[in-house]
Amino acid sequence: GARWTHEKRSDDAETKDLFGAVTGTAGAIFNVPQPKLSSKNVSPEVTLTWTPNSDLTLFGSFKQAYKSGSYNIITPAQPGDNRAFHDEKIQGGEIGMKGRFADRQVSLNLAAYYYSVKGMQVGVNLPFAGGLPILVTLNAGNAKIKGIEGDVGYRPDAVPGLELTAAFNYNHARFSSFHGA
Repeated sequence: GARWTHEKRSDDAETKDLFGAVTGTAGAIFNVPQPKLSSKNVSPEVTLTWTPNSDLTLFGSFKQAYKSGSYNIITPAQPGDNRAFHDEKIQGGEIGMKGRFADRQVSLNLAAYYYSVKGMQVGVNLPFAGGLPILVTLNAGNAKIKGIEGDVGYRPDAVPGLELTAAFNYNHARFSSFHGA
């Protein structure tokens, strides 16, 4: 499957009028050098499964996701500030298996994954000339995320009502670039 997105945002008079009505201040607080943003994206997802028998399923998937950009409007913009941030995109996949073993007394789920993030949107506190911090969202960088996770369960037929379970996860996430934060 796939998801198609087309979004438009603008710093228009209607937004300024609404802000002014709520705060009692002039709407000019939103004037930014980039008054219009537009995002178009197609995010595909493909999953393949193979079930060789009723107790085992193997799978692999490729996924792509996206979060659109917008404006930082939490705090007032200074003249000339560009308060826009852009799209964040992530793509990657996972492979794994789900199975039941030992006459279905043992269940096991395992998955390994890898994802790459571009244009990561990060909230940052910036210093302000008056000494108060300003919270903004920036496209701070790119990251790589990989890991493995799983769980196992044991229900021995010899002890009705007993169930032992365990889960584990290893996640390794690192910035491959980190700008302006």
